[in-house]
Order: sequence, then structure tokens, then C-alpha cells
Amino acid sequence: MSTALQVPEWNQEEQIERLIAISTNFAHGAGKQDKRIGSLEQRMNSVESKMTCDSRHQNNINDFAKRSISKVLGSAAHPDYRKTISALWADYRRIFGINSYRDTLVADYDRAIDWIRLWRPVTKREGECNGSNAID
Repeated sequence: MSTALQVPEWNQEEQIERLIAISTNFAHGAGKQDKRIGSLEQRMNSVESKMTCDSRHQNNINDFAKRSISKVLGSAAHPDYRKTISALWADYRRIFGINSYRDTLVADYDRAIDWIRLWRPVTKREGECNGSNAID
């Protein structure tokens, strides 16, 4: 009994047709993979755009805000410290459209740190002009 593999004998035209069929099937499969990869990338981007910072980043934001206010006022013991930090967080929540700094999106982390770095309290004179978060 012979166990040799029997390969059909195709003429050149049949070989070309088979190669074209294989190539077409391969290209069709690759197209499906591209669509699937594109779909997965969209889903991943959607998840990333909704993901909030982890606790380490949340603490960094909070600590950075506290240090920033201490620098602006000269000390955390300043009588207006609590009022000023409250004003910062009120503006932060409004600007970032969130209820707490703990809801900061991962995508917004760097922007949040930069925003805190640039934030300054509104002085009483400025507050009288625009009526917002005035600090004595």
C-alpha cells in the first residue's frame, strides 16, 4: 500500500487560476482583519477617552493644587487658603465639566496640571468687576 501524497497535475492555466483564487481569498480575509482592527481601535479610543485618572494621578492633581495655592498665598496657613482652594476647585470643575478633580480624565491629566499651574485667584478689585470667586 502506497502512502505517498498524490498531488493533482494542473496545467499552467489551472495553476494561475488557483493562485488567483488563493490571492483573492487572502486579500478578502485581510480586508476583514483590517475592518476588525479598525473597529477595535475605535472601541479602545472610546474607552480611553472615558477613563478617569487612577488614584496616584488624582493625588498628584490635589497635591499640585495645594502646593500651587500655598505658593500664590505664601503659605498654607494664610487666612484665605481655604477660600482660595475652594475657588480653584470651583473653576476646575467648571472648566473640565466634572464634579470632582477625581473625575479627571486620563486624557486631560497634563492639561489639568498646566491649568492649575496657570490658575490665579481673582482679587477683590477684579471680582467686583466680573463678580467671580473674588478673594480679599
